[in-house]
Amino acid sequence: MVKIGILHPWAAVCQGLKAMLAQMPGIEVSWALTSFLEVPESLDDLDLLIIGDEVDGLSTDEFLRRNGTGQRSLLLTARSILSRDLVMRLLLRAGVVGFAHLSVSPERLGDIVHTTVVEEQFDLDPDVTSVTIGEIMALAAGGKGNSGAELTPREREVLGMLAEGITPKEIAAALNLGVKTVEVHKYNLMTKLGLHNQAQVTHYAIENGFCHVLAPVPA
Repeated sequence: MVKIGILHPWAAVCQGLKAMLAQMPGIEVSWALTSFLEVPESLDDLDLLIIGDEVDGLSTDEFLRRNGTGQRSLLLTARSILSRDLVMRLLLRAGVVGFAHLSVSPERLGDIVHTTVVEEQFDLDPDVTSVTIGEIMALAAGGKGNSGAELTPREREVLGMLAEGITPKEIAAALNLGVKTVEVHKYNLMTKLGLHNQAQVTHYAIENGFCHVLAPVPA
């Protein structure tokens, strides 16, 4: 059972998220609060903290750094795009593992929870941040780059299907995922592998045994 805490200044958002998550199997909402003052002293029992941009006039960045919780967190933002400096600080110093817009769909939210908690991977929605998985991995590796980066099982699955010419919409239907989620997996795997277009994706997948597409025979 994945245990989640919700901290957002808007009561309607707290209750909406709580109701949304309550419909998802394997997820339990431990609490949904609107103030830092109400947060339990220990967050050790949580698998994920969903938190807003600012609560009680204190930014998420300041709260997490002051408390030094290191708690795995998902930042739910109302902003259209977050500054790169803020994103990097939250990722590298405050325990944030994912970013999503306040308008996130139930389907997409469920996928984010799975990616960040079950697969223990970052989920950086390109709609709210331009920071890439590759940049984070390069920093974690001391700037050595992202060659040989490990893909999650889901990213491997999506890679093979993309290389076989299956569209993101068709992949979403086949894997019971949202199209947006498939696009994020595609974006993440291409960033990790340093791929820039469909041709490179296909070539990499064939060369590394991710699909069974045969190269065309020269005329």
